[in-house]
Amino acid sequence: MLVVAGISACDTSNSSTDTTGTFEIRMHDAPTDELAEVNVHVLEVHVQHSSNGWVTVGEPDGIYNLLDLVNGNIVMLGENEVEGGRYNQIRLILGENNLVVNHDGETFELKTPSAQQSGLKMNINSDLEEGVRYVLVLDFDASKSIVRTGNSPVQDYILKPVIRAYEEALTGTISGTIVPSLSMSRIDAMVADTVYTSTYAGTNGEFLLIGLEPITYSVQVHARVGEYSVMSITGVDVEAGARTELGELELLIE
Repeated sequence: MLVVAGISACDTSNSSTDTTGTFEIRMHDAPTDELAEVNVHVLEVHVQHSSNGWVTVGEPDGIYNLLDLVNGNIVMLGENEVEGGRYNQIRLILGENNLVVNHDGETFELKTPSAQQSGLKMNINSDLEEGVRYVLVLDFDASKSIVRTGNSPVQDYILKPVIRAYEEALTGTISGTIVPSLSMSRIDAMVADTVYTSTYAGTNGEFLLIGLEPITYSVQVHARVGEYSVMSITGVDVEAGARTELGELELLIE
């Protein structure tokens, strides 16, 4: 059930555990073209203290369409003041109301083996300092997390989550505007030949790629409507806590 990236925080291995800090947990998604909706029912969010076990950060009991959580749209799952020290994992406890909707409007149960009991777990290995607010973001990759078995009309959809957890303060963003906006483009941040994360441009063509570690990327723009060539921009540098603005990107007709 678990695919994870660790979080690197300040080196506070000598921090006292009798002080408190705040965890804020947020979630967004890397989108997929395969489905119209991916709805996940999140009951509770916990963090695991290295000495004292699981601590509740939030109890949202909410159903979230992951495909709405793109282009900088983030949902907060919870925040809580907790004891300082080392935290090893986050887990999401899911409810029973998980479903997907295909592009024909058909609704299917999204099966989540063990997620209602043991939860979806992500390693973070983060040291919480006194008086510090850690904003931890869960990047849910819907395109890799939903597995379909069987053929229509008998189909099963299974959640095998691919989730990247990162500390917001240690990442940067890339933004820009796609012309024409009616192309409804997908924008990929690439490292070598691998997609690091993706988003969809909004109806006005604007896009925001978030949660990018401070390295150099190439950015590819794929039109989802219309006959346009793929645009590729290389050498896009990202710095922690900063936005790299690409300006207006005009697609060319094939």
